[in-house]
Amino acid sequence: RAEVEASFGREGDYVFFEHRIIWWDADDGSSADVRFLNDCVTDATWHASDETLFERIRRWLRLP
Repeated sequence: RAEVEASFGREGDYVFFEHRIIWWDADDGSSADVRFLNDCVTDATWHASDETLFERIRRWLRLP
């Protein structure tokens, strides 16, 4: 769990019964969540960005 928390730069955000969950949302709309039980990863889900190419270029160039 410590390795995943270090990668995401924060501790778990949510505790559900004995499961602990870390989730992460990026600026591009992508996200991930990682579930732990007894400090071991039990499941991880990645959701790709929903940005169009034009939106991504605008974000990279910091355009309004």
